[in-house]
Amino acid sequence: MQAIVNHRAGDPRQLYIVERPTPVILPNQVLIHVKAASVNIADTQEFQDYYQKKHVPTKTKLLDRAYVHSENKVLGADGAGIIVAVGSKIKDFQLGDEVIFIADDYLHGAWAEYIAVSRKNIVLKPQNLSFTAAAALPTTAGTALAALKKAQLKVGQKVLINGASGGVGLFALQIAKAYGASVSAVVSSYNFDLVKKFGAKEVYDYHTTDITRKARTKFNVIIGVNGYHSVQDYKKILSFDGRYVAVGGVK
Repeated sequence: MQAIVNHRAGDPRQLYIVERPTPVILPNQVLIHVKAASVNIADTQEFQDYYQKKHVPTKTKLLDRAYVHSENKVLGADGAGIIVAVGSKIKDFQLGDEVIFIADDYLHGAWAEYIAVSRKNIVLKPQNLSFTAAAALPTTAGTALAALKKAQLKVGQKVLINGASGGVGLFALQIAKAYGASVSAVVSSYNFDLVKKFGAKEVYDYHTTDITRKARTKFNVIIGVNGYHSVQDYKKILSFDGRYVAVGGVK
């Protein structure tokens, strides 16, 4: 099969298509013919030597120490495809099922024609989603949903999403709206129309507005999809029983 690997970290020009053996599945795995695979920020960091850059906060290096680049390994965290082989211990999936998956060895394996994935890391793909759209879900939408669950979001609460126009942030905005929350967004002015389209009630430009000083209200939930503000700063605009959830870097 064909797969994408990085021969040397630090430069996307070091990504190559190579021939690799098709994976052999274990009893608790399925073999998936990959139809689409996502490119997440963690994937690009994997081959760009991101964690060696001086601007990366020490806390980020410690929190994400598991995501250390691996040269000559097949890259890719997640995707979507069709099951072409089923392990003997799997009873609820069958040949031909269209599925969404996260690689067992997160960040490695999805950028290939075939991948072996454990039962716990696959779900059926909704029929109304294309493979391309479905492949974009696991890391971004999964992270957004996990953050909102961690925040114990409730109907009618006020939510602030700092970094609402990126992959995780935009899904967090849509999920929070589906929960019945009132959502404010912090983005660049370039993305005002985008986040308003997906339901943001109030929008702030992080270039010109420090949300921790200029917010018009206090929030029940704050999702920080970046490390722009410290926990102490966010506390100023949290309600008495509010919750702040950091996604990614922590300042």
